[in-house]
Amino acid sequence: MKHFLYTSLLMAICLIGNIQTAHAQKKVTKRPTVTKKAPTSEELLHQAEDYYDGTNGVFMNREKATELFRKAADMGNAKAQKWMYAILNETETNYPEAMKYLRMAAEQNDADAMFELGRCYNKGWCGLKEDSEQSLYWFRLAAERNSPQALRMLGIIYHEGYCNVTVDKEAAFRYLKQAADLDDELACGLISLTYEKGDGVATDTKKAIYYAKKGADLGDANSQYSYGGFLMEGADGLEKNEKLAFDYFMKSAEQGKNYAILAVAEFYLRGWGGLTQSKEEAKKWYVKASEAGSATASLMIADFCCDNDNERLSWYQKAAEQGDITGQAELAWANCTGKIANYDTRAGARELMKLMKTGNPRVIYYFAELRLQGGCGMPKNKKIAKELFESIKDSDDEVASFGASFNLAKMK
Repeated sequence: MKHFLYTSLLMAICLIGNIQTAHAQKKVTKRPTVTKKAPTSEELLHQAEDYYDGTNGVFMNREKATELFRKAADMGNAKAQKWMYAILNETETNYPEAMKYLRMAAEQNDADAMFELGRCYNKGWCGLKEDSEQSLYWFRLAAERNSPQALRMLGIIYHEGYCNVTVDKEAAFRYLKQAADLDDELACGLISLTYEKGDGVATDTKKAIYYAKKGADLGDANSQYSYGGFLMEGADGLEKNEKLAFDYFMKSAEQGKNYAILAVAEFYLRGWGGLTQSKEEAKKWYVKASEAGSATASLMIADFCCDNDNERLSWYQKAAEQGDITGQAELAWANCTGKIANYDTRAGARELMKLMKTGNPRVIYYFAELRLQGGCGMPKNKKIAKELFESIKDSDDEVASFGASFNLAKMK
């Protein structure tokens, strides 16, 4: 019995010793070191973009974004380098650093950076001096990498002879068409106009329509206006569609294209395209165009959208101030007819006589009225009046042509 107890005690002591030894070994054993993997430039770029825009659950923090963009850019990430250029070039004191990053991206064969560097040399932006040679150098490198913007810019340069380049319409067309075929919306508008006018290439209205529609659907305001015009005409087999034309004019007008704003106004004035005719809506759009400097818009308001003579005269005054001959003719006629304060009938007649050399239909109409009536110191002469009315009865000036036709009918 004693022997059994002794043996059991010995086994327990050994077991405890083994446990203590194992525990001691466990305490001194070192865990393997885990090395944290450094983020790649691409990962830093994505983090930066999230901080910049406040996306993917991250609060917007432009300062943190710039810090991360800089790290990625310094690691050689071309997209991050372009971000740094975009951020830094907003402040003049940062121009040198901005150009450093843009040049780094360009020297990595990034086509967008090459194009932007070409623009900086072309315009003297971001602290650079204008340099046509360097501008062309970078535009050409970008174009070789199928940059649509660079191809379009080269097309414009060769068409206009910019950057000390000899005008070459064939080269211009080639570059513009490449850009248009690469979906550059501005190039689509330019190549459409080239085909329409036959500028350095055979006139081809079908291709003009094709590229106008392509550019319009890509969002180019000029193309939208052009394609709207083709739809209004039903050009070269294209189905005439006033409603669809209005839609394209409206898209262009909403981008601030003044010709398109005038077109939208006329649609409302005439009630074209299924629109309800509205002088008030037309006036709203004409006012926009007038505020942007359109004398035509000021004149249209005066001719068709005013309810009284005082308002009408004020718009003629504005048109005249914007350089419109018709507006000047209306002011002269208002002098002749005593519709303005301190009027001078003879001064009005002299002004009309002076304006006659312009060949403006409204001037001719009012001068013919003076000869018909023999007023304001002008000798009466129905024969001369009739000849003058005959010369403008079919003119595009609705007021002048209607007045001339009306007088001719009375003179028969």
